[in-house]
Amino acid sequence: MAEVYEDNKKNNMITVDIYSDSSIYITDSTKPDKILAISKKYYSTNKYSLVTKIENDSKILRSFQASVIIGTIQLKLNKYIIFGTNSLKVGCLKDQFQQDLYHDISKVIDYEVISFDIAINQTITQEEGHYLNILKTNLLNSSLYYSKTLDLTITQQELNKFKTPLDLENTNKKFQWNSFLSEDFQANPELNGFITPIIYGYVKCLFTNLFKEKIQLCLITRRATSNAGTRYFRRGADSEGNVANFNETEQILYVPSKDRFISYLQIRGSVPIEWCEVNNLKYKPQLFVNNFEEQSFERGKKHFQECTRLYGDNYLINLVNHKGYELPVKEGYEKLVEKIHEDKNLALSGDVKYVYFDFHKECGKMKWDNVNNLLKTLQNLEYQKKDSFFEYNLGTKTVLRLQQNIVRSNCMDCLDRTNVVQSVLAGWQLQKQFCDLGILPLAVSKDGINNFPMNWKHDKELLSDFQNLWADNANYVSLSYSGTGALKTDFTRTGKRTYNGALQDLKNSIVRYFKNNYKDGERQDGYDLILGKFKPYDYGSSLSPFEDRRTFAVQALPSVLYVSVLIVFTTLLKPFNGHFNNIKNLSVFSVSLITIILCLKYCLKNGMQFVQWPKFISLESLQLENRVTKDNQFKGIWFKVANKYITNKKEL
Repeated sequence: MAEVYEDNKKNNMITVDIYSDSSIYITDSTKPDKILAISKKYYSTNKYSLVTKIENDSKILRSFQASVIIGTIQLKLNKYIIFGTNSLKVGCLKDQFQQDLYHDISKVIDYEVISFDIAINQTITQEEGHYLNILKTNLLNSSLYYSKTLDLTITQQELNKFKTPLDLENTNKKFQWNSFLSEDFQANPELNGFITPIIYGYVKCLFTNLFKEKIQLCLITRRATSNAGTRYFRRGADSEGNVANFNETEQILYVPSKDRFISYLQIRGSVPIEWCEVNNLKYKPQLFVNNFEEQSFERGKKHFQECTRLYGDNYLINLVNHKGYELPVKEGYEKLVEKIHEDKNLALSGDVKYVYFDFHKECGKMKWDNVNNLLKTLQNLEYQKKDSFFEYNLGTKTVLRLQQNIVRSNCMDCLDRTNVVQSVLAGWQLQKQFCDLGILPLAVSKDGINNFPMNWKHDKELLSDFQNLWADNANYVSLSYSGTGALKTDFTRTGKRTYNGALQDLKNSIVRYFKNNYKDGERQDGYDLILGKFKPYDYGSSLSPFEDRRTFAVQALPSVLYVSVLIVFTTLLKPFNGHFNNIKNLSVFSVSLITIILCLKYCLKNGMQFVQWPKFISLESLQLENRVTKDNQFKGIWFKVANKYITNKKEL
């Protein structure tokens, strides 16, 4: 039975005392002689102070316990410090360097945002309040993990290189979600002890068995901070080559009887060219792919320069459809790979090998086992000719293997199809690891593919643990990007596609539609705020970013539609004089029904105007048009697709 961890109150090691003069004292139980003091005389110069004891004659307003300091943030008027007030222990991961040491890993489940200046907070403006609400909503919907003794931002292979489980100088800022929020503490070396690297993603560690062999199985997913955001507002690659929804997922295996510590790393990310989907209230947004400008492919080249530098050979598994709506994305990706192979001046640190897998064709009609055909393709491409995972002998303290390549998977969203494929690849590697350790006999299929089929799955308890790890991981990655749990998790969780799972997917798809069109603008603003992409105190305009500057007709139409629908139902349920067929009732009903039809027709024709767009950072795919009256008076703004996507140009 896999070990289960409950809420651990011992994680609450920080005491926060707030005084009436706006002073805040933070005491960490692990270092009680160094108390972090924040007060007006310090923060007015953007400095903090370390004191040995609290000396304050003011009235103490409140005191509370916290698990971790997430960081500080300056909004429009006030500065705030963010605490994780309660945490859930999700497991403990074996240390590579000390035989009996395990690292506790926790998930933040509650937050507290404390203002530096109480006086300002008591006269808070509507704009400041809106920033605060976005900040708090983002935190409450985040999936943040940390360890006080282990750096979760870097892989186990990198940790082995540094020979220490936690060193703030080695923290990978690309995956440290609170990097921006920690800048105040990073600026002063004396305050580094109050920094805890935090990742956004998923972590779970289980103690389980393979038959009678005790093992530990862990999964860590870390989300990149660059080009982070929501499903339709972050697509493709930015000008620096950072792709949307980029995640590292590391599967860790520890076998005590063999003194072996093994990790297997995969990555996912959006197709690395310039493309977008523009919401317009239709179920499928408008798709635009920049296949006609060289700068679009330069983004992809930068991306793979970085990926090969970090991971070695890249095996690119593309899962988008080969026809219909998704075809232009497939063609753009393949054109990018061609240009990479043709560019003699492009310096890459490893090979880039492209694999196309028609997921819906291969796995249609519930034939989901066909995803295993991908393993044969990778085998034929000599994927396992180089070491595909990291292996360390804790007994002799020697590195036996270094992972020298990476599989990069993607579909349109890098969610549902990608989740299925990554879990299958992880299971394949688990089979190879068990065979190499001598725990399982080498399995060879009829066509000569080593480690296939995967006979570790005969242990139903381990299989269940593995499937639930990957299904939960799929849900967390999907929630952060699309706003709902993942689709197709019935296959990940059970190994079979079910009709109940298909119905659940339908429900999630409907919820995604509403969230992506009507909620994701503010959710994207939350990401941009907490990652420091938008700084309210630097906002130059005299107008609040929250001001609705759309035309009056666009602003008024939802209210008109709502009132008309209400009248239609009222006349049906409670008609005038108790009879639906009287002239007055029919007239009101007809006018309201016509109004509804006209409103819906206008909405469908001008759907972009009714989408909730991000307000802090403009999208590359959008341009704003100022609408004016005949006498040149401003009427409001109008959203349009950026010209670079709709201009007809000859393809390269």
